[in-house]
Amino acid sequence: MSFFEKLLLSKQLSFNLGDIELLDQRLVIVSSEAFANYIYSINDSNELAVSNLYQIAKKAMIQLGINIGKKYSFSFGDYSTWFVEIARLNGWGKAKWELLDKKNFKGIISIEDSPISTALKNKVKNPCDHIIRGLIAGGATSSFKMDVEVIETECIAQGKEKCIFVIDTDSNLKSQFPDLYTKQLVYRRLG
Repeated sequence: MSFFEKLLLSKQLSFNLGDIELLDQRLVIVSSEAFANYIYSINDSNELAVSNLYQIAKKAMIQLGINIGKKYSFSFGDYSTWFVEIARLNGWGKAKWELLDKKNFKGIISIEDSPISTALKNKVKNPCDHIIRGLIAGGATSSFKMDVEVIETECIAQGKEKCIFVIDTDSNLKSQFPDLYTKQLVYRRLG
């Protein structure tokens, strides 16, 4: 049985006139082009807007993670499996854990066929999956029960085969990826 079917059977996914809910969270279906167009307008020129978009997505996923964790008593493994399945179900591409290190609060997720980076392929200079990056950061923060950040190190929009997201502590990301840290986690720099 697919994850989608499990959600339907457990009444955790519902479709009613004017209302779609997934795990007690209301959803709106919007074309990925709407997100891509907005990201195109800010990606290479407005680091603060990029950072704000990331933070909004991160906070939303942290709250969802808290609610889901309470409702289902999720373990670390439950969170990490659930996050990848939710990303796939919601159309964010084919997500896969490449590395997951609970002890050191780090991981690497690859995503093939990201709708945002595919739409922006060869149109932007910098990695552009700020929404999914924020969602990963929020999901990882919920899983690890510790605040972590995410940097996109490879992006389909830059001609790569897949997008690569590195999850780690703020200080580790700052030392390992100083240029990407400056562009993607500007809110940390501005305090």
